[in-house]
Amino acid sequence: MSNIGPFKEDGTLKTSEEIIAEAREIESIALAKQIREERDILIQEIEWILFPHSAATSECKTEVLEYIVALRNITEQQGFPFDVVFPLKPNYVKV
Repeated sequence: MSNIGPFKEDGTLKTSEEIIAEAREIESIALAKQIREERDILIQEIEWILFPHSAATSECKTEVLEYIVALRNITEQQGFPFDVVFPLKPNYVKV
């Protein structure tokens, strides 16, 4: 990220376009962090189903694994982090 504030490193004022681009970059970083944190919470809520002691069927575990993979791939969506669609939890999972 470039020098934060209204001045360039050479001491001249930034243009309004440069300031807007800088603000958008800062917003992008913060939003991406927030989305990753939300994603990580969703994974933590459901990953126990994949543990060997879980009574879940292999079909259930497969669906949960696909859901987790979709969550992990959320950062690869076009438009991330401003336009993100979270995958739906499998129907039988009520967390």
